[in-house]
Amino acid sequence: MKKNHQGDFLAAEHFAPHSLLMIANHDVPPFKGWWVGHDITIKQQYGLLDEAQTQAQFDARNIEKHRMLNFISRESNQHLSLDTDAFMVYEALASSLAAAPAKLFTIQIDDLDQQILPVNIPGTDKEYPNWRRLLSRPAAQIIKTQQTLLANLISIRNQ
Repeated sequence: MKKNHQGDFLAAEHFAPHSLLMIANHDVPPFKGWWVGHDITIKQQYGLLDEAQTQAQFDARNIEKHRMLNFISRESNQHLSLDTDAFMVYEALASSLAAAPAKLFTIQIDDLDQQILPVNIPGTDKEYPNWRRLLSRPAAQIIKTQQTLLANLISIRNQ
C-alpha cells in the first residue's frame, strides 16, 4: 500500500489503476501471524533477532497496525482497535482495498485459512523450515468456509 511522507497509508483511490494490489505474498507472514506478531517471535526464537531488535520490531509493528486501522476507518468507516480479532481486521482491510482502482487484486489462501506461521522467511535456509508448512485443511474447504467474504469482495470489485 502506498504511504505519504508521514508514513500514513494513502486513500485507496490513489492506487494506480494499472497495478496489482495484494495484502501479502509468500515473502511476508500471513495476515493473522503479522497481526499478532508471531513472525517477530519466530525470528527471535530462531536467533535472528536479539531482545532489543525484537522490542523495536514490536514497537514498529504497533505503529503500522495503528496506521492500518486508520486507513480502514477512513475507507470504510469501521472503527476497529488493536484488540480486534485479526480476521475481522483482515476482512475490513480486504473489503477496503477491494474498492481500489487497481485492475488486479489478490488475496492469499493462507490468510483465508488464518495461518499464523509463514511459509517462508527470506534470508533463511537452515534456520527455518521454508516451504514445508501445509494448509490446515483442503483448499476447497477453506474457500467454502470463506464464501461470504469472497462473494463480498467480488461484489465490491464489480461495482
